Amino acid sequence: PRPRYQRCDKHLTGCLRSRCGDGVSRFLKTAVVYEAQAQSFRFGCLDQSVCTNRMQKVFKPLPDLEERLNDVNERVRRARRTLDWRTREARIPLDIQEDFGISELQGDVMFLSRNEDLHDKVRDLVHSAGYGCDIPERTGEAIGMLKVARYQMIIPDCLRRSRSRLFEYIEKYQPHVKIVPIVRNNDAGQHVMRLGSYSFLLGRDFDPDQLRTCLMSSLQLRHEVCWLLAHGERCNRSCVDGFESDEEFRDLE
Repeated sequence: PRPRYQRCDKHLTGCLRSRCGDGVSRFLKTAVVYEAQAQSFRFGCLDQSVCTNRMQKVFKPLPDLEERLNDVNERVRRARRTLDWRTREARIPLDIQEDFGISELQGDVMFLSRNEDLHDKVRDLVHSAGYGCDIPERTGEAIGMLKVARYQMIIPDCLRRSRSRLFEYIEKYQPHVKIVPIVRNNDAGQHVMRLGSYSFLLGRDFDPDQLRTCLMSSLQLRHEVCWLLAHGERCNRSCVDGFESDEEFRDLE
């Protein structure tokens, strides 16, 4: 068994570390070497490095108190920011009711974008097709409007933002809503199709007739998806001009 004084020294060292922290770390490291030499001489240990390694395990320095406080404060700040963000997101439906009122929302089609030039273009196209159009500018506002009004289609501007949170919300809570995003190119279009979009529009200068076709085929003819765009083909209005059904498109496939 180990001598009693070794257990006492170990207990004293632990007390020093817990009370003094890293302020005495250099002193403790020096003490480790001298104590290892003493242990080697006292017990006849031939390898002094073995005793040094054993003693270093006892004198492990504690993290600096200031660093620990900074880490705790940073975690508290992140938690507060997350809580504030979630609180604002939860209040959006109430803010919409206070600012606009449910009766002021037109429903039917929603266009999500900050581009004012696209606002007029999409609004005029949707109104000419006989549908109402609401235009939020942020994803959180769009999700809040989906909670308080009834929409059949949403047209998100995905030229600079992915809108992944919007896709996830619609897929989980309102899968009946058709999504027709505006994307940069065909590769981005195929990506949003895999995420569950009905079809997609290319760029800010998209073809207005293609949007009219999407409105008619999805909202009037109730097609599940644009089969041409889903398979990498170009829109040729065959779903509207020929009045093909989903079953006929599956047969062609």
